[in-house]
Amino acid sequence: MSLLPVISKLLEKLVQKAINQYVLSSGLYGAAAYYGLTTNSGKRLLETAYNQCLRVATGCVPSTPLTKLYEVAGAPSLHTKITRQAGNLANIALRHSTPTPARTVLSARVPQRIRQDKTTWQQLAQETLPTQQFLPLPSRPPPWAKVENLTIHITDCSRDDPPHVRLSAALECLDKVSSLCAQSQSYEVWTDGSVTDEGTGGSGYLVIKVTDGQRSEVCSGSDPAGVVATSFTAEVTAAVAGLSAAEDLLTAGLTNTDGQPSLPDLILVTDSRSLTDSVAGDPYRMSPDTIPVFEAIKSISQLVTSIHLVWVSSHCGLFLNDKVDRLAAAGTQVPQGHVRLPVQATKTAVRKATRYPPPLLDTKKLGDLRTRKASCKLNQLMTGHCSLLNGYLHRIGAAHSPHCVFCPGVVEDAMHFLFDCPGRAQSRHSAALQSSSSVSQAVAESPYNIARFLQLEKLL
Repeated sequence: MSLLPVISKLLEKLVQKAINQYVLSSGLYGAAAYYGLTTNSGKRLLETAYNQCLRVATGCVPSTPLTKLYEVAGAPSLHTKITRQAGNLANIALRHSTPTPARTVLSARVPQRIRQDKTTWQQLAQETLPTQQFLPLPSRPPPWAKVENLTIHITDCSRDDPPHVRLSAALECLDKVSSLCAQSQSYEVWTDGSVTDEGTGGSGYLVIKVTDGQRSEVCSGSDPAGVVATSFTAEVTAAVAGLSAAEDLLTAGLTNTDGQPSLPDLILVTDSRSLTDSVAGDPYRMSPDTIPVFEAIKSISQLVTSIHLVWVSSHCGLFLNDKVDRLAAAGTQVPQGHVRLPVQATKTAVRKATRYPPPLLDTKKLGDLRTRKASCKLNQLMTGHCSLLNGYLHRIGAAHSPHCVFCPGVVEDAMHFLFDCPGRAQSRHSAALQSSSSVSQAVAESPYNIARFLQLEKLL
């Protein structure tokens, strides 16, 4: 922790990054394996160092209660942080296809010699991991594993555009892609994923056959995407199912009138921009959840002349996209118990099990007052442990009276200091500082006004 004095002198915008990426990452490396088994005194040393890092990052004084410190910093307790780390590590280790040391440890029974007051990595992970079976990690494709006949098209619009603008752009993009299909026959595969408020996932696909401009629906389906799912994993499930259905149709014996094998074009349409971006990246750097889509595209690429992956905006009135969206919603009602969970969905479940609120102070709202001193004072005012308040100074023995210098008999706390003191009314008016029900709410909504108020009072 010798880096802390140096980090405290950095610019405010670099402090949180330095704390998270250098100090905590190195200090808590492998903590999931040893934290539960260490002694109580060892845990207290770790917690003290961890809390000191948060105080340096936020500027909170040592007397700040831990609950307030975590609230202001937007950070969990050390136990919660390590439990999340254990869940994320186990999420990968349990998917190893071979009995690696990590998987062996997680699968083994806890030895009886370990006392009851100790907690193993296995037990920490079980606090957050869902009980469903996991998908094994797929083999990572090599960097040169490209699909030569794959072209990706992105509709020229933004999700913030009006629906009619997005619809027009989608139709224009689809017409352009259709004109690029040189074969008289092509297939369109429309896919979509859906996730309920409870986190249950569903996927839907629709296969359209186009022959000389004549369109006909060949097949469609609704499939479950898991009890725990994300929008991305549901989209992946839909794309894999749709491509698999199209491949089955092609391998079933699509031939032309001469009896020669026919290689049509294939158009895969999705409203998931993250899916198209993932497939467009380096195959070797793909996430484990994207690899099944890449492998499905690579498999079907041998049966078609060209593959066009098209992104269209969702909920813009595109008929087939709305239809496949309803199929995906129906997939959430299908029994999910047999579906194995992908990596990202499990990671989301771990995050939900160890959820904590974000920081109350958004330093981007400080404008030209975005300094470390300003953010530290605002954080201290939120906790009530601030050297600007006589009430706090009297409590720690640093002031003779807890009363406000302008208001005899009134204890100077953060609410009185910011909103009620008549002696500071002029600065409050100049800074356009409005009254609020709590200091935390005021700092979250208008930190610039409070910082400006402190500056006018010559306290910043």
